[in-house]
Amino acid sequence: MRTDGRPRPSRRSRWRWQFHYRGSLRESAVVQLYTLGILKNMKNKLLWLLAAVIVFDFGITLLGQPASYWDHPHTADEGNPIFRWFMIRGVVCYLAFILGYTSGVVALVSRLPRPAAIITGLAFLFSHYFAGATWLDFHFHLNMVGPAIYALVLAVAFLLVFQSGDWKSCFGDDKS
Repeated sequence: MRTDGRPRPSRRSRWRWQFHYRGSLRESAVVQLYTLGILKNMKNKLLWLLAAVIVFDFGITLLGQPASYWDHPHTADEGNPIFRWFMIRGVVCYLAFILGYTSGVVALVSRLPRPAAIITGLAFLFSHYFAGATWLDFHFHLNMVGPAIYALVLAVAFLLVFQSGDWKSCFGDDKS
């Protein structure tokens, strides 16, 4: 028993005790976090991170093009045949494709159910990370230093999303 007369929560429900003010102990912490807007905010941050990785990949692809590309787009250097098709039609066509592709991926991931959204989002994120890292390694001759720094920046971005102030305010300052 506690000094205030309430029974001590069991180990199983102790982690949910801080959410008691928002609803019953039977209501899951995830549901309560969602009602607070925390999970939606985190999902938006992850979608922005996904969009940033995709845009970085396309941007580094444009930076890695040979000098002749800007006068003769058919000299595009791109391994993916679909992306290359848009590149050889010119920069304006490629930029429009980048905008549509990035918007489409973000819209798809944001509308999928949670497990499918996580899997799909990570598949796109890792694919575009790898594509950007190959440009850093092979074209810009940064060897493994470029992809390692890129991975470090991406890891810090993930950490900032998962340790944002929103999450800290949810779980309080419990030091036990």
